[in-house]
Amino acid sequence: MVEDQDGRPDPADQPRADPALDWIEPEAWGARGHFARCWAALMYDSMEEYLSLIDALTAHLASDPECLPAYNNRAVAFDEIGEVDKAERDFRDAAARVSDDSLPLKNFAMFLERRRGDVETAIALYERALGISPFEQSLHRCMARALVKRERHLEALAFFTQAIKLDPTFARTYRDRADAFQKLGRRVPATADRLVANILDRWHRLRRRSGR
Repeated sequence: MVEDQDGRPDPADQPRADPALDWIEPEAWGARGHFARCWAALMYDSMEEYLSLIDALTAHLASDPECLPAYNNRAVAFDEIGEVDKAERDFRDAAARVSDDSLPLKNFAMFLERRRGDVETAIALYERALGISPFEQSLHRCMARALVKRERHLEALAFFTQAIKLDPTFARTYRDRADAFQKLGRRVPATADRLVANILDRWHRLRRRSGR
C-alpha cells in the first residue's frame, strides 16, 4: 500500500469509505453507531463521509434532542470540514448537557484553544472535566499545557507531575514539564526530565521493533 509523506495511506490507493462503514447501522446503534462512523470518517479523511455523518447525526438529534454524544460527534465532524461556527455551537450544546462524561468538555476546550485562542475558557472546561475524570492523565496534561500558554508555569508543573504519576511512560509529558522547569530557571530538573524522555523514546522504539 502506498503511503504519503506523513505515513498515512495514500487516498488514491484506498477503496471508498462506504464498504468499511457497512457494518455500522446508526439507526440501530444510536449514538454509539454515530461515534463509530465518526472515527471511520476520520480514518478515511473523507468529506463525503463527514457530510453523511452530519446528516445522520442531525436526523438522530431530531428524534433525540438531548443526545450528548451526537452533539459532540457532529461538532467533531463540522470542525473537520472547516465549519468552525457550527462546530462551536454543537460543542457548546454538548458541554451544556455533560453530567458524567469528560470527553465533550475536553474536546470543546481543545477546540477553543486551537480555533479561537480562548485559553481561559479552555482552562475552565479542563477544570470541569477533571472534576468528572480526575484520573485521566491526558486531562492533566492538557490543563498543564494551557496553563503554560498563560505563563502560569508553577501551576502547570503540578498538573504535569500528576499526569506523569498517572502514566509514567509518556515521553512528551516529561518534555513539556522540562520546558516548564526551564521557564522557572530550574535547569537541573529540566535536564533530568529531558533525559527520561529520551530514554522512554528509545524504549518505545525497541518495543515496536520487537512487536510488543
